[in-house]
Amino acid sequence: MQYNKWNMKVIMPLALTVLWILFLGIHYVSIYLSSYEAVWWLDILMHTWGGFLVVTIWYQVKTINAFPFLMSRKWLSPLIVLFLAMVIWELFEFKFGLVTEFNYVADTAYDFLNGFGGGIVSFMLFHSRTIKK
Repeated sequence: MQYNKWNMKVIMPLALTVLWILFLGIHYVSIYLSSYEAVWWLDILMHTWGGFLVVTIWYQVKTINAFPFLMSRKWLSPLIVLFLAMVIWELFEFKFGLVTEFNYVADTAYDFLNGFGGGIVSFMLFHSRTIKK
């Protein structure tokens, strides 16, 4: 399936923007209402969705050739970018008390698995469609 320029330059960035706004809105409301404690699967959903979005954004940036000086680096793969984003997020969660110290290591490991799960799905969807070999 071939993407046309209209999809890649207009529709995809708009769709990703809407998904990010929805993601951040759900996260904010969930923190405000303490939904992460009440709804056991919400943390799984959000980390998986976040991993998916980070890798999808990486492919979008690569496809439209934004930041060519940075994106041309061979070591800068989408899964490395995802790993760095997850490390930064987990440090943020710890710093601002979004997790309890009692189960921090187990929660972090589980969050990484979920984030990588979402990232792998995005990787499988977009890798062969967006990067010219």
